[in-house]
Amino acid sequence: MFFISCLQQLSKKIQDSLARANEVADEVCSSMRTVCSFAMERDEAKRYSERLQETYKLKKKEAITYGGYIWCSEVGKGINLKLLFFSFSFIFLYQYFWVTHQTKMEHQKYCIHVVVKLLGYQNKNVKTLKN
Repeated sequence: MFFISCLQQLSKKIQDSLARANEVADEVCSSMRTVCSFAMERDEAKRYSERLQETYKLKKKEAITYGGYIWCSEVGKGINLKLLFFSFSFIFLYQYFWVTHQTKMEHQKYCIHVVVKLLGYQNKNVKTLKN
């Protein structure tokens, strides 16, 4: 949520910055004879370039913010996958130790209990090891 609000604000600032740069270009193009008569072409080009530099800086911030957003979302996905794989490996190891030390009937009850717990099923009619 933080990154999205920052990107929205930066996007608005970039639009405003481009509008200011376009105002300069529009102003110069509409009064080209006056600019040429006073030999101010380089000054006007410099003024337009300064406006574009503001836009460039804002675009750089936007790119860094977007990169941070993508990085954080991908790291979050990676953490979720690692937790998922860890939990499944833990379940398989736990079942292995259970099978090697228990009878077949107790093992079946245990497997049902593990699946019910994993799914988060809270129905009172489901029989678990305690019942």
